[in-house]
Amino acid sequence: MPSDTPSTSPPSRGETVTQSVVEELLAQVGASDAPANEAHLASPGRAPAGMAERCVFPPHSHFGPTLLRKLRIRHENFIRALAARLSLHLRLELGLQLTSFDTLQFQKFIEGISVPAHLTMIGFEPLDGVCLLDVPPRLAEPG
Repeated sequence: MPSDTPSTSPPSRGETVTQSVVEELLAQVGASDAPANEAHLASPGRAPAGMAERCVFPPHSHFGPTLLRKLRIRHENFIRALAARLSLHLRLELGLQLTSFDTLQFQKFIEGISVPAHLTMIGFEPLDGVCLLDVPPRLAEPG
């Protein structure tokens, strides 16, 4: 037999929960998180939970010449495959070429991105990490 007083324990599956029970549970969660957030704020150089932390990227590239050559070859293969697929999709001859291949600091990369931008994350096996591909917005628009 259910009681009229709200229970502050988490509800079981399929149980109907009143608004007052939800508010009490939120108050308990907020009260238990407050000391943790204050301790987190007290540590220097750390952002509070839910806030972005500032990342410091190294000024130089960690890619050696051999890895850069492999990465450039992968980019060229991707461009050839993209040109072939676009040619089939658009039913016309299409040529794409790699205009530049550079490593640069993340801040300079971000400053060079147009607004609005269409960024795509790509992983190249067996290489570790994720690459960002900045596609011009006119090309990325759905047709």
